[in-house]
Amino acid sequence: MKISKFHFSICAYGGKNLSLTFNKKTGFFDYIGDIIEQMSDIKDELALDPLLVSEFVEYVQHHCKHWKKRYWGDVIDGESWELEIKTDDFHFKVEGHERYPDNYEAVILKLTQMSGGKEF
Repeated sequence: MKISKFHFSICAYGGKNLSLTFNKKTGFFDYIGDIIEQMSDIKDELALDPLLVSEFVEYVQHHCKHWKKRYWGDVIDGESWELEIKTDDFHFKVEGHERYPDNYEAVILKLTQMSGGKEF
């Protein structure tokens, strides 16, 4: 499986701004973590285990295909998130604001495992 695009981000007004993005030029994943209440900025270039990346993509393919393209709440402020994955034969794109699909937390847990324990 060859990834041509991978991007996950989550941000909350006055809270956190976290993202994990595949950089095609370097072949690494760029992690940016900005937690306002912790006053910390983290920028890492991660060489992720291809097996863990494949397992994550396969999880999304099998367990998230029922997700809608958009989960939007009525709250103006709050947490926004997005996930986009493109491979040779798979494209998945979804976004949300203060609304989440039923197994969203499982995806976050798998993303944390894939990234070696990074916070999301």
